[in-house]
Parts: sequence; structure tokens; C-alpha cells
Amino acid sequence: MEKKSFSEHSTLVKRILIGIWIIISVVFIIIILAVISSDDKKNVAEQKRLMSEVKCNSAVRSKLKAPSSADFADPFDGVASVIKVQDDNSVIYDFISYVDAKNDFGVKLRKKFKCRIQYNIGAENWSIIELNWIE
Repeated sequence: MEKKSFSEHSTLVKRILIGIWIIISVVFIIIILAVISSDDKKNVAEQKRLMSEVKCNSAVRSKLKAPSSADFADPFDGVASVIKVQDDNSVIYDFISYVDAKNDFGVKLRKKFKCRIQYNIGAENWSIIELNWIE
């Protein structure tokens, strides 16, 4: 068995350390890319959730006696839409909230509503499936 010189042994150790460093760097980059991708998906999901609220509020406004008097719940106050059903082609949101608006007598009243809205991913359009007042 042949003894390796110090320089040959040192070169082998350097190569091993460089290989480990490369592997760790690649894993680190993959993790960073996964986190960034996950954040992008969360941002898109949040944008769609907020858009579902905007679309539902618009549909509710069209049913009011005095639409210009409408004050809707803050989108971040806990009354939020929830993804109800999701498949490859569409996402359905169930949204429960309230609106303060004037009635026939000019008195501002709070009315709760439930809105079910579908987002068609392929066509990139929205459609109200159901809109009901909640007693």
C-alpha cells in the first residue's frame, strides 16, 4: 500500500470540502426558491380572495335601495372569504360580511349577507353563484 504525500492528502480534503460546500449551496438555493415561490402563491391567493370580496360587494351594492350610502366591512377585520371548493378549473369562495346602508326611510341599517362566488381560472372571470341576506 502506497502512502500518500501530505500535498496529495491535502488536495483530496480540499476537493471533498469544495464538494460539500457546493452541495450545501445548491440545497440552500433550492430552499430559497421554494420559499419565494410559496410567498408568490400566497400573494396571488390573497389577491383573489380580496377580489372575490370586491365582486361580492359590487353585487350587494346593486341590490340596495341607496347604493351610494353603502359602507362595507373592512376586508381585514376578520369577515373574510374562505376557499370552499378548489379544482383545476375553478375556485369557489364563500364570503360572509355586512353592509351599512340606508333603507327606504333614509335610516342606515346593517345587513349581513352571504355570497358564493366562483373564479374560473382558465377564462379568468368571476361569477356570482349565490347571494343571500342573512337574518
